[in-house]
Amino acid sequence: MTDRISSIEDFESILKHISNIPACEGLQGNIYTSTEYPALKAVTESVSGEGSEEPQKILRSLQCSQLVPALAGSKVTRCTKCESLRSAVKQARWRREKLKRTSGDIPQVPAKKTRWDYLSEQDKKEKYNQEQVRRVRSEDRTDYYKARYASLKESVRLAKEDHKDITEIFNTMDDNVAKLFPNDHRKRLLWTIQRDHVQNKRNEWNTEFLDVCLQLWQRSKQGYADLQNSGFLKLPSERLLRYKKNKVNQKPGLHTEVLKWMDKEAEEQGVTERGRHGFIVFDEMKIQGSVQLRRVGDEFEIAGFVDLGDFYHSMKSLQTAGEQKAEMATHVFQVAFKGCEGFFFPFAWYPTTEIAPINIYMSHWDSVFYLKQYRFFSHACVCDGGQANRDFIMGHFESKEDAISRKFSIDNIYGEGNYSFIMDPPHNIKKLRNNLEKSTMAGSARCFQVSGKHILWSHLKESYLHDKTNARAPVTSCRIKDQHFLLTPATRMRNHLASDIFSDGMIELLDNYQEFKQDKNGDADSMSATRQYLSAANVFVKTFANTKPIRTMDDPRLVQLDGALQWFLDWEEEVKERENLTAKERNKSFISDKLHFDLCSMVLGYKSYIRTMTAQFPGMGVISASTNQDALENMFGCVRASNGSNTNPTVLQYGPSVNGYIHCRSFKVRNGNASRKY
Repeated sequence: MTDRISSIEDFESILKHISNIPACEGLQGNIYTSTEYPALKAVTESVSGEGSEEPQKILRSLQCSQLVPALAGSKVTRCTKCESLRSAVKQARWRREKLKRTSGDIPQVPAKKTRWDYLSEQDKKEKYNQEQVRRVRSEDRTDYYKARYASLKESVRLAKEDHKDITEIFNTMDDNVAKLFPNDHRKRLLWTIQRDHVQNKRNEWNTEFLDVCLQLWQRSKQGYADLQNSGFLKLPSERLLRYKKNKVNQKPGLHTEVLKWMDKEAEEQGVTERGRHGFIVFDEMKIQGSVQLRRVGDEFEIAGFVDLGDFYHSMKSLQTAGEQKAEMATHVFQVAFKGCEGFFFPFAWYPTTEIAPINIYMSHWDSVFYLKQYRFFSHACVCDGGQANRDFIMGHFESKEDAISRKFSIDNIYGEGNYSFIMDPPHNIKKLRNNLEKSTMAGSARCFQVSGKHILWSHLKESYLHDKTNARAPVTSCRIKDQHFLLTPATRMRNHLASDIFSDGMIELLDNYQEFKQDKNGDADSMSATRQYLSAANVFVKTFANTKPIRTMDDPRLVQLDGALQWFLDWEEEVKERENLTAKERNKSFISDKLHFDLCSMVLGYKSYIRTMTAQFPGMGVISASTNQDALENMFGCVRASNGSNTNPTVLQYGPSVNGYIHCRSFKVRNGNASRKY
């Protein structure tokens, strides 16, 4: 046959040659077509006969070549694929007949094993995964028995008599365990757990004991390993603790499994229906910017990029005309819920760079909506005084004056009543201290002045040094120390150092120094404006550190808050009314505009939040000391501490660290910005 078609004769020759090649007839007969064979790659076809003959059914392989590579007139009627199928059907029929003889039943039984060539892609993948699981389990068994052999090799073998004596002692203690610890359930439980796991390694660990072990392990992994290897106690393996901690996979964004866990935690802690009402708190934490691989089943995915949800990526795509450009995350934006009775749970986080106000807006209101689906109701949000947070709040109002006139409160988008915006009180206390620290007579950004009197940081420092150096000073046990004035970047973040500056002790030091100056120089009121500044800030400190609930809007503490804020507002009006002052001088004479906005939000927003809560739950108060970001700051400290020498975690480390915090929140972090225990 020619290789090329150059004429009509060549084409007719090829057609004649093809017509002489017999077609594959498949498998004919009822033995092939009456029974289905699901384990085989075959299909049943209907072939019409000549004339009035009825259609005939044949069984054909899915890989049938349709033509038989044989000469015309030969006895070969099937292709090689259909011939292989005939052998497979024969084996299947033999198994069916055998089963019929033994049990009398006639079901179609698929082959126990199928050749790799006849498996589908899904079957091949499942078989590969099964083989991989068998291999991993085999390796685990090998490691287990090696470790068991090593422990038995190093264990102390007692003589029969000594073993008998020790056993008798233990049995006696076991009988009298209730008498040994009549009023201590935990000691009895510890003894029972140790006995059961020494006698039978297959016992399940007690949940309460497992929680304690998880807390110890999360606090110090090396310390837990040393205690486990000491041999004094039988403890759960680190692998089991890791499984328990990461039972819920913490991934960026809002996820139903985390919200279900939150609901379950609230039920286990006995949170009341009122305790499910509270506020959302959010903040950013710096992380290590790095790209890592995360294993998901048999595949790997890249982690470490900005992930703020589908809306963010859609808007980013519109801004870049469809160009997809990944950004490495340098911060984590954490969102948490805090109930009015103290329940705290971090339920969503997002890898990001410095987050934009629009992204805060979307994640915040999405959180309010999804929390409501699980019977958690947010009536306010608490955040620090970052510019992005301030812009987020201003996105709900027309102007600063509009926000103040509306008491930093709007109609709740996803609920009844009002929704308030509160700037974190401890952050504002630190800002008041920092603004005062910058107030000097020359060469600084601030030089506060009220009614012709200066407010200076040097007044506080001189009062402290006078008390420290003068033996006749009446205040000798004051909490004010050198570290309150010799501030470093780390100590500047400590909440208690700022609160102490505005404490009653500092005011008393200032009064004593003023009295000393009056006796010496006749100076009776040169520091009176500084004292007014401290007194107003002292009201903020005392009110937002008070643990007694505020039950009505007529509470005297709210009246004092209004008075303290009004002092700053009057001061602002007095500075604006001064004549012959440049804009720069006017700016130096008053606190920063950002701090002024934050103070208004802190006081007015908090009062609006109290009004909403007391209207919904009459007679039930709101605790001022809990309306802050301290719980979230404490969580950030736990996350940093759980990663050893890493000051800041990576994206892959952050999720498991949050799980560890939720399980071990009873621990207090040392040297944290927030000193309270949550």
